[in-house]
Amino acid sequence: MKKDLEYYMKLNYPLEVTQVSQEEGGGFIITIPALGRASMNAYGETFEEALALLNEIKRESFARWLNEGLPIPEPAEEAEEEYSGRFVLRIPKFLHRMLAERAERENVSLNSLINSLLMLALSESNTVDKVKDIIKAAFKDYFREAI
Repeated sequence: MKKDLEYYMKLNYPLEVTQVSQEEGGGFIITIPALGRASMNAYGETFEEALALLNEIKRESFARWLNEGLPIPEPAEEAEEEYSGRFVLRIPKFLHRMLAERAERENVSLNSLINSLLMLALSESNTVDKVKDIIKAAFKDYFREAI
């Protein structure tokens, strides 16, 4: 198969979508990390507008790269490994106790609590700051008692 502009345009590159808060002006930023977040990104007031602009940028970039004989990265193949949804995590005993006590206070299982905390952390664009906020909120009672 000839790897021309249309070939590359049809490839299914994973997208990264960030919703901009209303305080920051609203809208959406869409990037294609495999092609470079800094160079392959678009902003739009709606998701559709951002996606349309990203496709224009992608088409122009691919055309230029092909014309210049530059290699174009293709999306990584889906991992054939099946994930079980289980993994072992070793944590300090005090953290285990704190999580278990929090889960009991919220009347949820320890597994559910940790799943929720991880999902919240991963769903935020500035994950490190959000994880800090989540941890502070989760353990505010402990830290208040320790001070």
